[in-house]
Amino acid sequence: MNTPVYIDKSLMTAIGAQIVGIKIDETSTTSSGLSLNWLIQSNLAVGETTGVGRDIRELLPEHLLYMIYPEVKCKFDSVESCIDSLAKSGEDRLLPGEPLAVKGIIQFSGINTTTFDPFNPPDIEVQTFLVHGEVCFAGRLKGNGFRLPLYFPQEARQQVLFCGNMPVEVVGIIRWSPAYSTGGAKSLNSIIRVAALLLR
Repeated sequence: MNTPVYIDKSLMTAIGAQIVGIKIDETSTTSSGLSLNWLIQSNLAVGETTGVGRDIRELLPEHLLYMIYPEVKCKFDSVESCIDSLAKSGEDRLLPGEPLAVKGIIQFSGINTTTFDPFNPPDIEVQTFLVHGEVCFAGRLKGNGFRLPLYFPQEARQQVLFCGNMPVEVVGIIRWSPAYSTGGAKSLNSIIRVAALLLR
């Protein structure tokens, strides 16, 4: 798995609830038996079951991502292959709310974040929009001349804006959008609301 830069815990928890459920129970059973001898055909067995229940809402965001990522069915190695799947219609189409992971180069318009001092972090301002009731800022995932809109919650700006022009993988969900052109004479009505950004 690649290096996680940002994880939106509430969205990742919602994805996890859909994929693995809220409660994860692990049980183990141990048993021991006793047979007296060949003449007395009697068996005595004693078993003990122990269990541990975990609530995914209590996990660290990174552990939640590590648990959910292998279960995401729609993974794309390029922006173009993701756009091809998003453009399908009928039973093969990807619906809003579907979790997915896509690799590409992330870009942000009008942002210059060349240096970062961990002892004196800059306060970065970015233009925000209301997207499905959430205050978000936009980025784009680019590859082979195609562009796919990404939306992050405004709280993510301090981490993700320093990843501009880097190869990344985004994990998120599909959301509806008014029609836009992706390049390559294709048009979509889908965006990605990012739940996790990983550096490759």
